[in-house]
Amino acid sequence: MNKHYDYLIVGAGLFGSVFSYEMRQKGKTCLVIDKRDHLAGNIYTREVRGIQVHEYGAHIFHTSNRKVWSYVQQFAEFNHFVNSPMAIYKNEIYNLPFNMNTFSRLWNLRTPKEVQAKIQEQIADLHITEPQNLEEQALSLVGTDVYEKLIKGYTEKQWGRDCSELPSFIIKRLPVRFTYDNNYFNDLYQGIPIGGYNVLTERLFEKALSAHSPKLYPVSKCDDGDNVFHSVLLSKTLTPLTPFVTPSARFLSKVKPFFRRVCGCSDNGYRNHETACLR
Repeated sequence: MNKHYDYLIVGAGLFGSVFSYEMRQKGKTCLVIDKRDHLAGNIYTREVRGIQVHEYGAHIFHTSNRKVWSYVQQFAEFNHFVNSPMAIYKNEIYNLPFNMNTFSRLWNLRTPKEVQAKIQEQIADLHITEPQNLEEQALSLVGTDVYEKLIKGYTEKQWGRDCSELPSFIIKRLPVRFTYDNNYFNDLYQGIPIGGYNVLTERLFEKALSAHSPKLYPVSKCDDGDNVFHSVLLSKTLTPLTPFVTPSARFLSKVKPFFRRVCGCSDNGYRNHETACLR
């Protein structure tokens, strides 16, 4: 590796693949490095029994920008997947985001007016004027029932600490919809590349690196480029004055005997403490 490059790109995910493609169109040379032995970064997918498994958590591409949607269509065909997750609390199951289906299941109410009154009644009873932590912030937005069943346990499992110990700014708002619509996103366009996100990033890299298959070099073997672009976690590149407080999750997978349907939904979130996993 004696060649000198115009750009050294750290991270072979979506940013790295798009940036290298765009620079190639301008006649620039790029070297892409990554600590993993595969392309696509956190959107990497692997096929298991004909199913594309999102190795590092679910990723749904969504945007309201027509130019962005047209851009990605150059490299992959997208399906019409609509993200409609479910929240499981003990033996109860609710729709997300919080909408009329959620509230109807929770309180047996049917109209937006009834639900709004119920939420405001619970908020008023709490007398929270200036939230001091995440718990008070969430309670001041959606009341007691939604917080206790659908926010508290899930959030504490993800952050590894009690909601009363987390800063209030983590939750500035909570999406509450007074319609019977389970679509998680409001964007005009959404979907997942057919064949997985690997199709998208591999085609970006192929066009970025001419006719050659993209080569992935470990960080320890890289030469300097004129410009270096990082697409990794800020906490991995800087030594902060104060420790970062970030949510985290450990990914474990289990292959079940083949059935046509196991969960009935591609995204099930376990909200209670008794269930150790998030999804």
